Amino acid sequence: MFRLSKSEKLAYIFMLPAIFSITILSIYPILYSFWLSLLDYVLTKPGPYEFVGVKNYVDVLGSDYFLRSFGITMKFTLETVSMEILIGLALALILNESFKGRGVARALILIPWAIPDVVAGLIWRWIFNPNYGALNGLLYQLGLIHSYISWLGSPSTALECMSVALIWRELPLAAFLLLAGLQSIPPEMYESAKIDGASSLTSFIHITLPWLKPQVSIVLILETMMSIRILSLVYVMTGGGPAGSTSVLAYYTWNEAFQYYNFGAGATLCYIIALLSFAFALVYAKLLSAESLY
Repeated sequence: MFRLSKSEKLAYIFMLPAIFSITILSIYPILYSFWLSLLDYVLTKPGPYEFVGVKNYVDVLGSDYFLRSFGITMKFTLETVSMEILIGLALALILNESFKGRGVARALILIPWAIPDVVAGLIWRWIFNPNYGALNGLLYQLGLIHSYISWLGSPSTALECMSVALIWRELPLAAFLLLAGLQSIPPEMYESAKIDGASSLTSFIHITLPWLKPQVSIVLILETMMSIRILSLVYVMTGGGPAGSTSVLAYYTWNEAFQYYNFGAGATLCYIIALLSFAFALVYAKLLSAESLY
C-alpha cells in the first residue's frame, strides 16, 4: 500500500488552505456559471428558473446582435494584436541596443502597463474629447483639421480610437516579452553571420525572427485573449456606442447580464468567449510549432 512519510503528510496539510481557496474561488464559480448557462435565468422573471439545456447557446449564436458583436471583436482583435506585435518588436529592437539612458527608457515604457484599465480609458477619453481634447487641439494648431472632430462620437472612428487606447495600454508587455527573446540570442550567431557576409536584414530574417517564435507565440496568445475579453476600456470610453459600433463581445456579455438581467445568456456568452480564446491559442500554437532553436 502507498504510504506517505510524516514530512509528506505535513506538506499536504499545509496545501489544504490553498486547495480550498482554489476550489471556492475558481472551480465552484466555473461550474456554477456553466449551470447558469443551461437555465432560463432572467432576474426579472419569477422563479424557479427552467432548465433549457443548450437553448441559450443556440439563441445567442443565432442572434444578429451576437454576429455583429463578433465581427466587431474580430476586427478590433486583428487591429490591436497586429500593431502590438509590430510596434512591440520595433521597441524591443531599440531597447536591446546600448545607449545612454536605456534603463530610464525601459522604466518609462512600463508606465502604460502599470496604469489600470479604467484610468487608461479616462485618459484616452480626454485625449479624444470633441470639445477640449488634446488630439483635436494639436491637429488644429498644426493646421491639419479646420474644425474639431468627435472621434468617439462617430461610428467610423470610435473603434479605431479604442484600438489606439488598447495598443498603448498593452504595448509594454509585448515589447518586454520580445526583448527577453532578443537578449537570449547568442551574440556568436550574429558574429558568424557577419563573417559569412550576411547583411543586417538577412541576419534579422534568418536569425532574429526564427529565434523569437516562442515569444511571438506567447504575445499572440496573451494579447488576443486581452482583446477578446476587454470591457473596462469600452465601458469608460464609449459605452458600446455610437450606434453599437464598439459593442465587442465582452460588452455584449455585460449588457445581457447586468442591463437586461439575463444571467443565463450572460453566462453563455462568457463560455463562448472562453472557448474562442482557447481556439485562438490552439491555432497560434499550431502555426508556431516549428522546431525550436533552443
